[in-house]
Amino acid sequence: MTTARVRASDLRPVSVQSQVREGETARGLATYGAETVTVTLQEQGATREVTIPLPDPPFYDNEELIFVLRTLPFEVGWAGVLRDVVTQQGQTAEVEVKVTGREHVTVAAGDYDCWVVEMPLFEQTAWIAADSPHQVVLYLNCTVALLP
Repeated sequence: MTTARVRASDLRPVSVQSQVREGETARGLATYGAETVTVTLQEQGATREVTIPLPDPPFYDNEELIFVLRTLPFEVGWAGVLRDVVTQQGQTAEVEVKVTGREHVTVAAGDYDCWVVEMPLFEQTAWIAADSPHQVVLYLNCTVALLP
């Protein structure tokens, strides 16, 4: 389970708390400062801390990235780069994001006209509802699809 706290004004991360591994007691807490993020990992009774320099703003925590996709300027052909802080791996990445088309999608919750948003680096594709509030309708992460 992951809990991400972000600033409402610009979605800049404040903190992210997560269970690092399924079925284990390892946990992580990322606390964002002005220039660094401090990641505290607790595993098998030991605590380890890692400090990661933050990229230039705007940047987002990896755990909130799929929700940031809902704020893109939706237009076929739009492409951009999001700065991603992957606290669990102690690194940052520049993630290319592309709006590659529009498709009709049917899921258990209904039928939606969607923007197709691809992140080739992560081999991920999201179908974002064209109508506001731009829900994530379908999400494909490599070979595993997560449905709402």
